[in-house]
Amino acid sequence: MRTTILLAILLASVIACKPKASSDQAVASNAAVTVEMGVTGMHCMGCVETVRSSIAQLQGIDTVLVSLDSARATVTFHPQQVDTAKIRDAVELNGYKISGIKTVQ
Repeated sequence: MRTTILLAILLASVIACKPKASSDQAVASNAAVTVEMGVTGMHCMGCVETVRSSIAQLQGIDTVLVSLDSARATVTFHPQQVDTAKIRDAVELNGYKISGIKTVQ
């Protein structure tokens, strides 16, 4: 009985001393990331819309900007929900090629 009480007290003290995540950590874990990537194979505004919509339909995407002139896409997303590999796959499934992914924010 005495051992059980001591274990309960020890467990309670360990739980009470466990550090809690700060509000800064909570914000950082939900922070969006912006990347820029090259997109080859686009020839018209229809291509731009295909690339944009293939990315925009993914869970966790905030914004997608696609430029035919610069052959680039800028994507803001939540890495807890989607990653650059999934973004690349979505675009390449439509026949376009992604290159040079770099974080801009």
